[in-house]
Amino acid sequence: MNGKCPSCDKAISSVNLAPGPLGNSLTGPLIAGFVALCPTCRAVLGVLPDPDAIARQVAAKIGRKS
Repeated sequence: MNGKCPSCDKAISSVNLAPGPLGNSLTGPLIAGFVALCPTCRAVLGVLPDPDAIARQVAAKIGRKS
């Protein structure tokens, strides 16, 4: 990944990933994920869902319907 942070305009060669919930706590649903942060100013550059957490949620729902 090579580019510039839209907030601080510094060059970015890597990002910091911070775990956190994704979604709206008022309307739901919340899933586990990661927030990609600028290593210089910590601006949010994007969000990524956690595929393992999604698989666990799907497996739990399937198990409940059996």
